Amino acid sequence: FGDEWQVLPSEPKIFHEVAHPQFPELCIKPEDPRGERKRRLSESNISIEQAEAACGAALTDPLSIKDCVYDILATQDLDMVGAF
Repeated sequence: FGDEWQVLPSEPKIFHEVAHPQFPELCIKPEDPRGERKRRLSESNISIEQAEAACGAALTDPLSIKDCVYDILATQDLDMVGAF
């Protein structure tokens, strides 16, 4: 998202020193030492039902349950329930 966050010449300066790259030069993208990463939901070990059951047993607020389910599915860690 670096290019979308670049400060344009028409916008006020927020830093004392100008560092490169500056618009219209593109941002320098970091290298990914582990190669391209993608989420592989088909390889998930924890199902949505398991995550909902774990979160529903520990929480009562629907929004917190939804956030909890998301975190468990993203991390593949049922112990994330304890974070809530």
